[in-house]
Amino acid sequence: MDYDFEIARMKDTLALCLQSEQRLAEAQKNNSESIAMLARINVSMGQSMERMNTTMAQLEAMSAKTTERLAESEQFKRESEQRWKHIDLTIVEIGDKLNGLIGYMDGQARKQQ
Repeated sequence: MDYDFEIARMKDTLALCLQSEQRLAEAQKNNSESIAMLARINVSMGQSMERMNTTMAQLEAMSAKTTERLAESEQFKRESEQRWKHIDLTIVEIGDKLNGLIGYMDGQARKQQ
């Protein structure tokens, strides 16, 4: 047996084992960093979800207020239209009475002449 050849092979094998252990340690380190990164991402996503839920609640409240304001606006519009109809009718009645009064006064003026 060639002991020098076997010793060289053993050294190569030990070097490969050492390299494998280093790669394994690096992979474990990367794995730990990945887990830490995933944990940070999870926390960030949780915070984002909370903000989104808060925003959705605010949007729902704003939508409810907008709907309420629109209903109030429609009610005001209907009431205003009724008021304007009443005002128009009153103006027509005043015009009729004024025309009648003008006609009466015209007739009185002709009687005096």
